[in-house]
Amino acid sequence: MTKLPERNYAAVHNLRKMLALKAFRSTSADCPLEKIAVGKHQDHTPFDGPQMQGTHYKKADLSGVHFDGVNLANARFYAVLTKAKFTNCNLSEADFDDINLVEARFNDVNLSDATVTNANLSRMTIKDVTLAQSSIENADLTGMRINGVLVTDLFEAYEKANG
Repeated sequence: MTKLPERNYAAVHNLRKMLALKAFRSTSADCPLEKIAVGKHQDHTPFDGPQMQGTHYKKADLSGVHFDGVNLANARFYAVLTKAKFTNCNLSEADFDDINLVEARFNDVNLSDATVTNANLSRMTIKDVTLAQSSIENADLTGMRINGVLVTDLFEAYEKANG
């Protein structure tokens, strides 16, 4: 059995519920979900949770799910993730398509080479994430803030400086 830190109890509980509902499928042999167990682990580091890379979440309602310390590299999300929480997760090369991420929370995650298309990101909070080499295209940025500054104000200042 794979031992997980106590902080992953909620994630494990959610995973077991999803397994029972067949809410997702895994395309990775490195994802033995039926062997996940909760246990004490004092020396954990980010991404020390379940290895769920390559997992597909298709037509699933995962509202309120909390992924904590989970490796979700190359995962595919075609689901409702309203109020979902991603904490200390590896989401590199993940694909979020036709997705609802309203009020989702991303804290200390790796989103390198991830793609988000056809998404509702309203009222979403992103903190301590890697967004290197990222691109945002055709987006409604009304009310969006970066470090407390309205993005529209940043664009306006940029246009004045480079006008």
